[in-house]
Amino acid sequence: MHRHAWQLSWALDTVLNDRRRWHDEGAAWAVALRAATALTDQPAAAHAHRFLSAVNGRLDRFDDAHAHMRQALELSLAAGDRAGEAESRFVLSYVHWLQGDGERALDQAEQALSLFDELDDPLWAGKASLAVGWYHSELGAYQEALPFHVRALELQQRAGDRANEVVTLDTLGLLHQRLGDPETAIRHYERGLRLAGMMNSAGLRAQLLGHLGDASEATGDPRTARERWLEAYEIFRDLGHPQAADLRRKLQSPDPA
Repeated sequence: MHRHAWQLSWALDTVLNDRRRWHDEGAAWAVALRAATALTDQPAAAHAHRFLSAVNGRLDRFDDAHAHMRQALELSLAAGDRAGEAESRFVLSYVHWLQGDGERALDQAEQALSLFDELDDPLWAGKASLAVGWYHSELGAYQEALPFHVRALELQQRAGDRANEVVTLDTLGLLHQRLGDPETAIRHYERGLRLAGMMNSAGLRAQLLGHLGDASEATGDPRTARERWLEAYEIFRDLGHPQAADLRRKLQSPDPA
């Protein structure tokens, strides 16, 4: 049953994370780690340590997050597992970002991208390229961020990773807004909305609608902005998502004539 136990934790991860049930997510991965250790399955144990690192980062337990990541990296390096090392560095970049250290986040994401390129893994290279672009953008290097977003889209299309393609279109829109080009941002958001509709992903659709509202406001179209914010608010409200509160505040501004 140990193998079932750690794999069940993996299967539960997405829904627990999406619902922000991070304590439950951590409890599931603690079970996974015990099971993988009992099996002496080092790749599975490294995988559990990586996820426990991410969970502890979300809970602001950064000492624990880094301790788990050290163990994940040690297991992957000892086994010569390049893919495991790359995934560990990718997650470590996320932990550094949660900690507010954009420079270290960028460094680890760049290392992960280089490893995934060596492995010719378009799925993970797409995620890593997006991360590198995102961290450049967060550090204010918008022009440097742009080619990594474009490459992420190409890799995600090659891998058939539609969910992350939508995320990349969303972040490309945000990037163009930061570059002062809301019209191009709108085109990316609308393309992302079409893909999100095909996936039936309510959360992604709401996020894109909210950003589309912001871009519409920036182009001098407050009525469309309000319509998009309202659509996004209703979805987030029904999902019980905390972003609903931010949209509600935007909607409390006077309705345009």
